[in-house]
Amino acid sequence: MRKRTLSYLALVALVVLFVWLGGAVLAAAIGVIAAAGILEFCGMVGLRWRHPLAIFGLVGVLLFVVVAYFEWSHIAPLLAAVVGFSLILLLIRSPVESAAARWSWTLAGTLYIGWLLSHFIPLRALDSGRD
Repeated sequence: MRKRTLSYLALVALVVLFVWLGGAVLAAAIGVIAAAGILEFCGMVGLRWRHPLAIFGLVGVLLFVVVAYFEWSHIAPLLAAVVGFSLILLLIRSPVESAAARWSWTLAGTLYIGWLLSHFIPLRALDSGRD
């Protein structure tokens, strides 16, 4: 129990440090977390990390983080591109019978992890409203 508590405290301190520093440090930390998250997600749905769908998910989550860091207004076109390109990739590479299920898992993981985590970057940049 003591190891878990110490690990938890160290992780909380690290998260607070990244949020406090903000900017590129926060974006890099979120990118690492998103990459680890999508690889874990792909493993849970039965995709090896070298599978084209896992690679697509990894690239997708990292693009969400990069776009959120550099230009948040481009997030909507990226969202449309992820949806469209993932469907095209699956229709080309997969049997049609299994394409819908694979597409939904790939899209769900990419959006759930990449799109949602990318919101932390502009949230950090918001003005606190304190004078």
